[in-house]
Amino acid sequence: MKKYSKKFKYSSLKKFVWGQKSGSTLIELLIYIAVLGIILLVVTDLLSQSLEASVKSQVRNEVEENSRLIFERIKYDVRRAGAITVPANLGETQNSLVLTIDGQPLTFSKIGNALFITNGLISDPITTNEVVVDSISFQKIGGKIESSGGKPTLKISLSLRGLRATKQGTLTKSWTTTLSLR
Repeated sequence: MKKYSKKFKYSSLKKFVWGQKSGSTLIELLIYIAVLGIILLVVTDLLSQSLEASVKSQVRNEVEENSRLIFERIKYDVRRAGAITVPANLGETQNSLVLTIDGQPLTFSKIGNALFITNGLISDPITTNEVVVDSISFQKIGGKIESSGGKPTLKISLSLRGLRATKQGTLTKSWTTTLSLR
């Protein structure tokens, strides 16, 4: 039996894999750089769009969470209030709300860019520092006069704006709801 003994030559494998050339031309290098540049541009754009969508989502969540907190707090206090002191008359619209709860006044009012709740001497913000209260109004509405047994009803209009700007600008949302005493 005859044995075949071939020595493996690295240089012949290199020529087989890489071809006969020993280097790259200038045109090939420019093509590689152009393709790499296009890939980097696409990846950078995707990352930028992802970051923008994340910021927009965070701002939207912050604005909506603040509005939910405001309405839930006002709803809680209106339902346990004995009377709505301000606005006093049917159809009247005010920028603050004063409720009487257990004989004590409780006030909701816009101070600066935030909504505050004041109970006696203690005043606490309801909104976070991430949103601005552009406007809030309270209108006393209702079909019946209170002296004849009707329940006073409030129409609340609220406009909030997120502080962080996106490429489309700042996010502003407005809501309107109605609440009545129990």
